Amino acid sequence: MQATFPPGSAEEQISTTKSWLLHPPSQTGRLAAYRREWFGRIIGRYRGSRTRIIFARLPRGPIPRPASMAQRTSSSTREFASRPNVMLCEEGAFNSLERPEFFKDAWHLNREGIARFSPLLAKEIARLLGRPQ
Repeated sequence: MQATFPPGSAEEQISTTKSWLLHPPSQTGRLAAYRREWFGRIIGRYRGSRTRIIFARLPRGPIPRPASMAQRTSSSTREFASRPNVMLCEEGAFNSLERPEFFKDAWHLNREGIARFSPLLAKEIARLLGRPQ
């Protein structure tokens, strides 16, 4: 696999992104089990209240991962969506931010990325919650 970076890419962007793309973490199910345990406890804590729990898939990196590298066997957060106080943001709501100019390394948005993310998140939450009553 080969990744080509745009001119002006920082060394930190290049090295962390190459490392992530070439050595994706293995999927053992431990992270999903962890999420089921702890997110389940948080969701349970607010059961019956007016509180809503909203899950959002954040921008994953400066270069969208090829679909062939995604090996999702299940989704712990999607499983929670069947509960009455749990909502999921549109899965691709922040895909437009998965570009090198919005990241400072392979995982973290830079200032411009954050400035663009915040209004997108607010718009998505407003869509999920609807207008105030």
